Amino acid sequence: MGTNKKKERRKAKNAQMDLAVRMAKERSIPEGSVIVEPKGRDKMSEILIDFAEPLLELVDNEKAMLTLAMTAWNIAIFPEEDRDAKIDELVIKCFPQDDPQSLEKIRAVVGMLVLRKLKMYPDNERILLGYEFIESGDKRTLNVMSTMRR
Repeated sequence: MGTNKKKERRKAKNAQMDLAVRMAKERSIPEGSVIVEPKGRDKMSEILIDFAEPLLELVDNEKAMLTLAMTAWNIAIFPEEDRDAKIDELVIKCFPQDDPQSLEKIRAVVGMLVLRKLKMYPDNERILLGYEFIESGDKRTLNVMSTMRR
């Protein structure tokens, strides 16, 4: 492996650790509880991109798209009887209430994403806590922080 690739990997690993430390502090997660790139686990950044794919055509803003996908993912982890209320809570808190037709479309999109999560990743109960993009030269990396399991 060339020196530049080693530097890029080290920089990416440091960025992941920085994200983990920041998010742990924000959420009062005990020190030592955060694991960066746990061995034998799927990368949540790759899963989130794959999961959010239907939103690429619907949402121009990449951050809004990933945030909506991440929120829908987490709603899917709630018990089935609580999901509709969580979707309503999301719509009320995060979207303007002046266009009922748009609100119904948003509910439908979130509902579709919840079903997509349950179908594609039924056994993955990791809760998504946050993400950030890291730019390094011409390379852009998505780092996602999640719990190990629910």
